Amino acid sequence: MIIDNDGNLIDLLQERNDKLFQKLDPHAEKLKEEYRINAERKKPLSLRLGHRFSQIIYMALANEPLMGIVEFSNINAEILQDYYQKYSELLCRYILFEVPSTRQLFCAFMRITVEKYLYLMEKSTDEQLREYANYINDNLSGLIFSGAEMGNGDSKSILSRGKMKKEGQGMVENAFEGTINLNENTAPPEQLMAQVRKLLGK
Repeated sequence: MIIDNDGNLIDLLQERNDKLFQKLDPHAEKLKEEYRINAERKKPLSLRLGHRFSQIIYMALANEPLMGIVEFSNINAEILQDYYQKYSELLCRYILFEVPSTRQLFCAFMRITVEKYLYLMEKSTDEQLREYANYINDNLSGLIFSGAEMGNGDSKSILSRGKMKKEGQGMVENAFEGTINLNENTAPPEQLMAQVRKLLGK
């Protein structure tokens, strides 16, 4: 797929999605049947189909060549938005499986490496492109938090992976480790604020 300036990228991406749907739908139907059978059991098993289906998506995307340098150099905020829109539509089609939406999967959809996406986020001279790349990354980070809260996978491993710079989302953990105990003899607000400032080193 070659990016051009004719405004038809969104149509090309839709055609690509349609081809992906043809590959993925048969696998989705099999997993749906597995999901249905499990739901009818007296004691349903804890099925987390997201990881399994994400591997199927990766395999479908692996057949496509990586984006070339010319195509990559033509990326702007509008093009990135088109990719993110069609990526989101792809995952929404299979929302039943709660596929983890990660930076790696989005990069696989775009046919670029994570390193190149980090370049768009951090080093692109196009401020609008850099801002939108960070906006997408924030969205993906939010989905990681949401998945951990909803129990879609092991929360500790999900959040640990999220904090990794390159392989994850590059989240920054709050370094505050102090605790404030509140009880019926709680100090006035002024003293509590003083305690907080002391714990934070302010």
